Amino acid sequence: MTTEALLAQARLRLEAMASPDHAASMQRFFKGPVELRGARADDLRQLGADLYRTVKAWPAAERNAFATALWESPFGEDGIVASYLLGRFGKRCGIAEFATCEGWITRYVQNWAQTDAVCTLPLAAAIAAAPELSARLTAWTASGNRWQRRSSAVALVKEVRAGRQAAQAIEIARRLLGDRDEMVQKGCGWLLKEACAKHRDLVVPFLETEGRLAPRLLLRYAAEKMTPADRKRVLG
Repeated sequence: MTTEALLAQARLRLEAMASPDHAASMQRFFKGPVELRGARADDLRQLGADLYRTVKAWPAAERNAFATALWESPFGEDGIVASYLLGRFGKRCGIAEFATCEGWITRYVQNWAQTDAVCTLPLAAAIAAAPELSARLTAWTASGNRWQRRSSAVALVKEVRAGRQAAQAIEIARRLLGDRDEMVQKGCGWLLKEACAKHRDLVVPFLETEGRLAPRLLLRYAAEKMTPADRKRVLG
């Protein structure tokens, strides 16, 4: 099947998933208006799995280009399908996929849901397969693109859950502590919350000494899973 034919087929399936009522309901999760089809997450995940069966044997450049083509749509869900698709390549992700994801974030991503799909699926897979790629996230913390700054933190969520990349997570958080954007603050807080589970002796002292620079929103997110004593130390 050609790229164009598969893309047309995917678009038809996405159109069939549309639900104006669900799209209207989903708007409450976003501060500004977003263009949605109203597709359900399970349906998007299934479409990603079905597309994977077709493109898994394609050359990497061709399937990455196909996934990128899905983003060329005004609807938020189409890019999320691309993230489900590319994330399925797991250990076969690497430098090329990292660069592909960076392009998506800087060119197409327009909300937190798209950001988090890219970061926790293909971008996380690329970093797990090639851990040295996490060093590239440091520069993202200074980006003028709010979603790229959020991505610098969220891309490491799965790594810290697995007990890896703690030092890099702290470095990313240090650079984001003073960020005024709520979406970035929430992403950074999420990273620290997950890091604290396995690296409490790094996260709590870090927030005790440097947390005074952080907005209250970020600290509340970071402290969600802490013990009462640690939460008091961080928030007090």
